[in-house]
Amino acid sequence: MVVFNKLRYSDLIPGEIYEAGSSGGFFADEVISNIFKLDNLKGIGNQGGIRRTMIQNTPSLSREEAFVILMDTQSNPEWPNTYEHSSNQLIYYGDNQDSRKHFLDTKQKGNVALEKYFRRSYTSSTDHIAPFFYFERVNGRDARFIGIAVPFVQDLPVEEALILRQFTKADEGKYENYVARFTILEVPVPRQWLYDLKVGQIESEYIPTVWYHYLQTRKLLSKEESDIVYPN
Repeated sequence: MVVFNKLRYSDLIPGEIYEAGSSGGFFADEVISNIFKLDNLKGIGNQGGIRRTMIQNTPSLSREEAFVILMDTQSNPEWPNTYEHSSNQLIYYGDNQDSRKHFLDTKQKGNVALEKYFRRSYTSSTDHIAPFFYFERVNGRDARFIGIAVPFVQDLPVEEALILRQFTKADEGKYENYVARFTILEVPVPRQWLYDLKVGQIESEYIPTVWYHYLQTRKLLSKEESDIVYPN
């Protein structure tokens, strides 16, 4: 386990648990916002299952996400996020549950990020694609890092990887929300890469090889190939 006072200095290691604080301050002790505190840079939100942080110090990319956090909070039975380790596929629900609003009109703009990056991932364009980092809540308030969530599934069309579904909320009516299918890369994430992503240094020397391979080819290495190219 990575203890709370070491969060700001730790790499992201698949399977590792990151400890919440114990000061009694709910937001001050929150895990994700403390993991992603980077020196002299803006932080990330301390609430929500989908959290975006934007690139800064690079004007041409200032409207792009540096990276997006996906947290399975296990607090909403209507959003049964599911990760299947054997296939490395994650099913993750978007962030709209309001029948009065359009599915893209959410506070955290999580569905906007899903739509944006799934569409880009299924093209051969050179548009920026932000990595998603997937965590699961454990022990009540701690978080386990699972891996890089790629908004792409090999041999699955985008229409099946990102589906807009209609749900019914008791006493409030119908609402629409995205259900996304990601591929998880269970590889370590160097902390220096997080900093480089945040400042728009896309061609970072710290980029994980399997993620770089995906960006260049729009193809995912198999688990066996990944172990050879980027062993844990």
